[in-house]
Formats: sequence, structure tokens, C-alpha cells
Amino acid sequence: AAGVLSNFQPRLASLAFRYGSLEDLRAAVATKRNGAPQDPRIVADATAFCAALPEDAWPLWHFGELDARGGPGLAIQRWPRECVLQRELPFIKGGHRFGPLDDLPLPPSPLAYVLRAFGADAFSVYYVEPEAHARGAGAGPRPPPVKTPLED
Repeated sequence: AAGVLSNFQPRLASLAFRYGSLEDLRAAVATKRNGAPQDPRIVADATAFCAALPEDAWPLWHFGELDARGGPGLAIQRWPRECVLQRELPFIKGGHRFGPLDDLPLPPSPLAYVLRAFGADAFSVYYVEPEAHARGAGAGPRPPPVKTPLED
């Protein structure tokens, strides 16, 4: 991974890294946090969405790290569709608010990004993440989030 998506504001700059090819993206997922090789099925699952993109979608920008321990592979595994495509640049300048964050830039087609990243039901459901701390270290694979309908 080379280069940080420069249109993000500084406190988010370390989150999106440029991947010039599918091979670059796969390489980011191919090593576990402990340095061991990642299971090829996990690599394939994490990169399946991006593997189906047309060649002119590259380079793209994808999450570079989940936290200091996670590295890029874990973030890409958790959010495989949350990438910024070449055609979505440059971002619209800041001035937008999202929760506690101010002055955020937006992709030119924010709705298209939301639907791609979160699915066609993005405005009718939300996902509840399993409690990571309750599982403890070495508890095995993280269970998937639970899809929950939004209430009126």
C-alpha cells in the first residue's frame, strides 16, 4: 500500500491507503497480526468485492488499519466493500458534519458509496457488532454482526 488518501482531514489520514492493484490489496490481507500467513480463503473472501471491479476502478483506496494492532488486513476483512474508487475522486471539499466529526470531505456520490459499502438495505437496518471484549483473546473467529431493523 502506498500513499494516503490526501483528501481526508488529518485525523483520518491514516485510515485510507492507496492500492494500485488487486495483488497489492491481497498482499495487505495475506499476513496475520502475528506475522503468520493468512488463510487463503480469508484473503479471497476479504478481496472478493474488489476482485470483481473493472480494471479502470484501480487504483482504489481502502482502509489501512483498524487500530495499532490490526494492520490493514483486519480492516479490509471487516469492511471489504468500504473502499473509495478512482472515479470517486476528488472528494468534495470539507464543511460536512458526520456525528462528532466536523469539516469532513465527501465522495462526489455519497449515496452510491453508502449503498455499496453497507448494502441496499442501508437505510432500513443497522448492524450490531458482537462484544469483542466479552470473547477475550484466542476465542476464535469474530462472530458476524447482527442485522437489526431500524425502528420508526
